[in-house]
Amino acid sequence: NAFRFTFVREPADRYLSAFYYLLFRGITQSSATTISPHDLLAGEMLQRDFASNPLTYLRHLEKLNGDWHHVPLHFRPAATYLGAAGVAGLHFVGRFERLEDEYVRLLNASEHRLDAAPPHLGHLRKAIPSEAALDIEMVSREREARAMWE
Repeated sequence: NAFRFTFVREPADRYLSAFYYLLFRGITQSSATTISPHDLLAGEMLQRDFASNPLTYLRHLEKLNGDWHHVPLHFRPAATYLGAAGVAGLHFVGRFERLEDEYVRLLNASEHRLDAAPPHLGHLRKAIPSEAALDIEMVSREREARAMWE
């Protein structure tokens, strides 16, 4: 009798984020020690087979017609992780892009009493370790790629 909920990202943002994460995390030696072997192989595949081009890989995914078994985990639609009940098995679905507002909606939707203090993300950003510089660089590359798509 658990309250089941999830937060989802806008699909294009999620796709570009995953693409650039896999593409650039394995390039530098320092980050290669922290990335999983699965992700390293996925990054190498993106470089080798799709010329590091997110649009080329997206066209490849379209041709699969929903067969996600051989697609790297980061590119599978979030709904593929929900099981047989799918979205109907959830009590709440929130949008990651509006996390603070959605958290309040989550509190109102739940019969369970959760901590009513809304999350504040500013103090979390200060706690990010300096090793995250590569992640910050990836975010800026994502923004550049997203601007080219629009």
